[in-house]
Amino acid sequence: MGIGKLQEVKVNEIYVPIGPLGLVGGARSFDAVEANGVSAEGDALAVVAGWVRAQQGEPAVQVDRVRLSAVKITSRGVEIPPFSVDASFGKLGELIKATIHIETARFEVSPKDKVWQVNLSASGWKPFIGAGVEFDELEANAIVSGSQAIVTDIKGRVAGGSLAGQLKAGWGSAIQVSGDFKLENGKMILLMPLLTRNFTSSGMLNLNATYTLSSSNVKTLFDGARMDGAFTVTGGELNNVDIVRALQSNRAAGQRGGKTRFDTLTGTVQVNGSACSYRQLQLTSGPMNASGSIDVSDGLLSGRINAELGTTGGVVARAALTPSGKLSDPVLR
Repeated sequence: MGIGKLQEVKVNEIYVPIGPLGLVGGARSFDAVEANGVSAEGDALAVVAGWVRAQQGEPAVQVDRVRLSAVKITSRGVEIPPFSVDASFGKLGELIKATIHIETARFEVSPKDKVWQVNLSASGWKPFIGAGVEFDELEANAIVSGSQAIVTDIKGRVAGGSLAGQLKAGWGSAIQVSGDFKLENGKMILLMPLLTRNFTSSGMLNLNATYTLSSSNVKTLFDGARMDGAFTVTGGELNNVDIVRALQSNRAAGQRGGKTRFDTLTGTVQVNGSACSYRQLQLTSGPMNASGSIDVSDGLLSGRINAELGTTGGVVARAALTPSGKLSDPVLR
């Protein structure tokens, strides 16, 4: 069954409870209507939004509540996971409130003046777009107006740490997103697989960052992501890298393998698509200190590290190290 002038929305089943008197008299008012197997393309959403605004004059049919199940929407090439909707309406057919469940996320939508207010709450949820981050908890408030959304009071927990931030999004011929976030006490061992499978690290991460996303469609929105941030990692370990052994080694082939334990690691990071640049790096590990910069592009390493190993009596070893090779098999010369 198609609904709308252009059959924008398809419905497999509709259930309308009508008593015997309603069948005879032609009921025009219903407490609830249920529909199952609802599907629509992204362009139809703008049409649907117009349906739930107050109409001029008394509507031909009054429905107090609408429940939708197994709803499927494809928007800009991305298929949203099936979800359910429970919506209540006023006397003029205007939406009072809608509750949407997508997997373990709950969205509450209600009109406010001439905009839409959206409140999100979720637990154990991995959004269907993005870097595959699973949020232990997530809450946010948004105001949606036309082709723009402002999301504030983003709070949550991810990788064992606390998250806070905000963002602004706009869409039309292109999608533009910008925002900032702060992560405190995130576990690197859980976060690293989101960034790369070729390198592992542990420790507790504090990160303050800003970011921008831009694309003509949702599918490629994160491909050219840009991020600038400052970070501190405490009580951690770099796997497959041993700075102390590299300091003490005279091998022409360089030093491979090993581990570098550290007390603190600080620096700045800039992400541009698949390329990452780490600057102002400072690492302390007991008697060893290191500083420098590292670039990662297409999985290849470059940069410079100045390291020294000392005791209470003075400096034991000092060297300028050059990182090279693949991220999965780094070499220090």
